[in-house]
Amino acid sequence: MELGVTAVTGEDELYIVPQRSDLLRHGVEKIKTLVTGDLARDWQLDNLPEALWLYDDNYRLLDLANLPQTARFLWSYRASISRRRRFGTPMIERGLTWYEWQELYTSKLETPLTITWGEVTTHNHFILDRGGKVFKNTAPVLKLKAEADEISHHRLLGALNCSTSCFWLRQVCHDKGGGGIGGGIASEPWEHRFAFNSTQIATLPIPAVLPEKLPSEIVNASTAMQTPSAILAGCSGSDSGELSLRLATFREHFTSLFARMVSLQEELDWQCYRHYGLIDDDDDLEWPEDRLDDLPPLTLGERAFEIRMARQMSDGELETTWFERHKDAGSKPITELPAHWPDDYRAVVERRFAFIEANKNINLIERPEYKRRWNTEPWAKRQQAALEKWLLTRLETYFHDADRMVSGEDEAATAAKLAHIRPLRARFAGGGEPRLVSVRQLAQTAQADSQWMEAATVFAGRADFDVAKLVETLVLAESVPALPAQRYKPAGLRKREEWEKTWELQRAEDAVEEEVRGQKSGVSEEELKKKIRKAQLEKVGDIPVPPKYGSGDFLKSSYWKLRGKLDVPKERWVLYPGMEGGHDASPVIAWAGWDHAQQAAALTAFYQQAKDTWGWAPERLAPLLAALKELLPWLHQWHNAIDPEYGDRISTTYQQFYETELHTLRMTDEDIEKIRMEKNDQ
Repeated sequence: MELGVTAVTGEDELYIVPQRSDLLRHGVEKIKTLVTGDLARDWQLDNLPEALWLYDDNYRLLDLANLPQTARFLWSYRASISRRRRFGTPMIERGLTWYEWQELYTSKLETPLTITWGEVTTHNHFILDRGGKVFKNTAPVLKLKAEADEISHHRLLGALNCSTSCFWLRQVCHDKGGGGIGGGIASEPWEHRFAFNSTQIATLPIPAVLPEKLPSEIVNASTAMQTPSAILAGCSGSDSGELSLRLATFREHFTSLFARMVSLQEELDWQCYRHYGLIDDDDDLEWPEDRLDDLPPLTLGERAFEIRMARQMSDGELETTWFERHKDAGSKPITELPAHWPDDYRAVVERRFAFIEANKNINLIERPEYKRRWNTEPWAKRQQAALEKWLLTRLETYFHDADRMVSGEDEAATAAKLAHIRPLRARFAGGGEPRLVSVRQLAQTAQADSQWMEAATVFAGRADFDVAKLVETLVLAESVPALPAQRYKPAGLRKREEWEKTWELQRAEDAVEEEVRGQKSGVSEEELKKKIRKAQLEKVGDIPVPPKYGSGDFLKSSYWKLRGKLDVPKERWVLYPGMEGGHDASPVIAWAGWDHAQQAAALTAFYQQAKDTWGWAPERLAPLLAALKELLPWLHQWHNAIDPEYGDRISTTYQQFYETELHTLRMTDEDIEKIRMEKNDQ
C-alpha cells in the first residue's frame, strides 16, 4: 500500500482551470482532469477542474517543441514559473525544466484504481477513482497493490468512510478550526475542519473483517447518479423538446439514489461498529444485508442520531445549528419516526435509540462530529449552474469549429453537434471568418437554435424571457475588455507595465538563443544550453519576476474572477467598450479563442467598416487602433513567417495598416499608447 501526494503544480493559477474549454480555447494539446480535495465529497467526484498536461501516456515529460500551442500559452509566464522551487531548491538547479509541474510522482498513477480523499474537511470523505485523472496535493491518494480488484477497494472504502474511522481521525489529526482566528465561524465541533494527512491515515486501525456488500452498494448508487451536466451533454444532438422532461426525470432519480446512499451509509456505520468490536452480533442493531432492497431510503433528519438531537432540542436540552446549516440539502428536525417506515425497520431504530443511551462508546460516536453531513448542493442549484455553462459553451460554438470545443466526446456525439451547429455558423459568422459582432447579433443566432432556446427556457424558468437580455447578461459576465486601460485600475496598470517589460526581456532572451543556436558549435545539447544561458545573462541579464495581481487591481470583480493573480485569460469573449452603434446599440465582442492574427483580422475588418460605412470620427476609431497595437508585439512574435500566398509576413501587414491609419487619423503612436494604457471613461 502506498499513500501520499501525487502532484503539485507550483502555480495553480496557471496550470488549473475550472473547465476544459478554458484551455481548449488556447489550443493546448493535452489536458487532464484534476481531482482536488474540496470536491471529493460523499463517495463522489463531481464538477472537477482541468489541468494543463505536459506528459505522454507513460508520464514522461514532453518537449515543448512537441506542444507548440502549449508553449505559446506558457511563454507569457516563463519568468514567473521558472523561479519555482522544489524542496527549497530552484527547479532549474535540480535539472528540471522551467515549465514542468513542480512535483509529479508517477508511481501512484500507473494503475487505474485509486482511493483519494479530501485532505482538509470536516468529515472523512474517501472516494474511488477508476483512472484517467491526476490528483492535486489537496487530494492525496491511497494505492493498493496492482493486483487488487475493485471489490478490494470497496471493502477498504467501507472502513475508511464509516463513523468509527471519523471518530479516530478526529482524535489524532490537526484541528484547523473553521477558518479565521480561533476557528472563525465554526461555533460547534462538527463544523471544525481537520487535516486528514497521509501519515495519520496510514496508522488508522482497520478491522479484521471488512464490510463488502454495503460499500459496493453505495459505490454503485453514486456511479448511477446522473448530474445535470451529464444530462445536458446527452441532449446535445439534433433532437429537441426532451430537455425539461429529462431533467425532471433524472432529478427524481438523483433524489432517490441520494436517499438510498444516506440509508446505506447509516447501515454501514452500524455494521462497522460491530466490525470494530463496539457492539456484539446478538445486539440485533443492523438491517439484514440480504434485505437491502427493502431498506427504506432516508432523507436528512431521519437518521437515529438526528431524531435524538431533534428530541433534545424540543426538550430544551440542546442548541445546535445542524439542521439550519443543512436545510438546503433537505435536512429538517423530526421527533417521531416516519410513519412510512416498515415496522421491522422502526423496531431496529428503536433498538438503536436504546443502545445509544446505554452504551457510552456508541453514544460518543453517534454525534454530528462523526456522522456524515451529506451537505450536497441542491439539484436546482446544480441544474442552473450546468445550464449556464451549457448555454455559454453553445454560444461559443457559433464562432468556431465545434469539434474543437467538444474534445473528449465520442465521434457520434461530436458529429451530432457539428450537424446542428454548422448551419448556424454559416448564418452567423459568414462562413467562419473571424469578425467582431454585436451581442444582439449573437442573440438573434441563438434564437434560431432550437436547442439553445429550449435550454434557455428552462434556465429562465419561463417561455417569454427576453432572449437579447439573457444573452447579454451571460456574455458580459464572461468577457474582458481588449485594452488594459479598460481592465485595470491605476495600480493594475502599473503591474501590467512590469509584465510588458518582462515580455520584452524574454523576447530578447529568445533572440539570443536563436543567435547561439544558429552558430555551428558542435557541442552536445547540454553544453549548448549552458552556452545559451551564459549568453543570455551577459546580454539580457536576470529577468525579474513580475508582480502578481490582486482583486483590487481590476476595474470589475468579474475581470478578476476570469483572470486571477497571473492574469491568465479564461474569458470566452473579448469586449470592445464604446464600439456600440455600428450594427446596433448592444456591446461588441470577439471570440477569445481566436489567435492574435485572427483577432487582428476581425478587428481591422470592423475598423474599415466603421470608417468607410458608418463614417466614425477619429476619436471613435482610435480605441480600435489601440486594440490593434495591443496585438502587434504578439503578431511579430507568433505570426512572423512569410505567407506563401502573399509573399509577405502577416505581422508586417498589420504593422503597416497600423502606421497608415495613424497617419490617416492624424494621430501619433504616443496618442494611441495613452488610449491603450491610461484609464478612460468608457
